Amino acid sequence: MKNYKLLFLFLFVNIYLFGQNVKKPNKKPFTIKAGVNYMNNYVYYGRTDSLKIPYLVPSITFTHDKGFFINADLYYLTDYESRGFDFLELNAGYEFDIIKKLSAGIYGTKYFYAGSSNIISGNINSTIGANLKYNLGALEMYMNGYLFLTNGNTDISFNPGISRKIEFGKNSQCSIYPSFDVNFSTLNFYEEFSARKALKNLNKAKNANLSTVEIFTSVTDKRMKLLDYELVLPFTYENKRLEVSIYPTLVFPKNPIYTTTQTIRLLPNGITEVISNVDSTPFSEKNLSTVFYLLLGVYFKI
Repeated sequence: MKNYKLLFLFLFVNIYLFGQNVKKPNKKPFTIKAGVNYMNNYVYYGRTDSLKIPYLVPSITFTHDKGFFINADLYYLTDYESRGFDFLELNAGYEFDIIKKLSAGIYGTKYFYAGSSNIISGNINSTIGANLKYNLGALEMYMNGYLFLTNGNTDISFNPGISRKIEFGKNSQCSIYPSFDVNFSTLNFYEEFSARKALKNLNKAKNANLSTVEIFTSVTDKRMKLLDYELVLPFTYENKRLEVSIYPTLVFPKNPIYTTTQTIRLLPNGITEVISNVDSTPFSEKNLSTVFYLLLGVYFKI
């Protein structure tokens, strides 16, 4: 409920600030940007499904000159066998300058999933985050920090990185923004994903004789770990009405996440019988490899 209140607060402040500036017709105090993205594969901290998960993502963003923004992204799964709505995320934030070269931001996100969604981050209900950026001139250094709120335990994530914006073309309409990110996180989200996946597999195989069987999956070590490095080379073309972007990303996953799965049977006399206790770490996790994915976007400004 607190996350909903945070989003509504940002919305109210934006509307109020727009009202304060409506008497200044020569300066539009806000921008509305609507468009669509295509993502050829969903990758989360270096982890992805064994099969590619492509999305078409309609998006709309309201940004105010004072630093407030509100955004909605709808993720539509384009896979032939399971196409359809997968999840929706609502984002809000406020960005501001602290001193001349130091800036910061605070952010909040709320997620809404389809019942059939099976993405790795699907147990995260909402996030609260903040960042710091320091402009060195040639480079910009930043640190992001997030709390991932799930049905179970809360995860903590830290994401330091460096970037540089290079503008060119007529009136600097084109830019590239190479960046290098390092992602650390605790692993409650992965444990809940593994447990959810195991439960779905059990339900598919379940019959009357297995009605008392339960499965418990756990991550061997849930402490904070370095999960991946990410090298991003965004290209953007922008004018007064149109924005086109290409985000190629190369991901180097690190530190395999090991899981164990225990299968038990609940006997009529109340005794619990352990059927199996096995290493359930996926093959892809034991054999981490570099992942490349692409995000393409087209936006129109209102």
